[in-house]
Amino acid sequence: MPADETAELLLDGVRHTLPVKLDCKTGLLGLGFRKTAMDNPGIFIHNADLAATGEVTIKTGAAWSLDLDDAVTWGTTAAGCKGTVVENTATKFELKVNSCDLERQFGTGSAKASFRLRCTKDT
Repeated sequence: MPADETAELLLDGVRHTLPVKLDCKTGLLGLGFRKTAMDNPGIFIHNADLAATGEVTIKTGAAWSLDLDDAVTWGTTAAGCKGTVVENTATKFELKVNSCDLERQFGTGSAKASFRLRCTKDT
């Protein structure tokens, strides 16, 4: 389990801790974490629903839309990937995604990512 206000990311075999929470709320801004205030990598899940429980589908351009930035910007493949809401209380939200297939959003290339994030819901 990641520490509160943190995301743990495994991108193509390289582990990153993202300790800067940008957002943790339902809606367009959704969930956002970075390594530092401005530096990549970063995980952004737009249009998240923090009332969700169980399994969610994460798919670029849809609800639960993923943008993952490192040296390039990644999105999910057309199939998307499955995430699991591990914890959802009045104040805490935790999401886990395993082995998500990614494609480069501008150009060609592919990657695989797993991540888990935990945050206090913004009000």
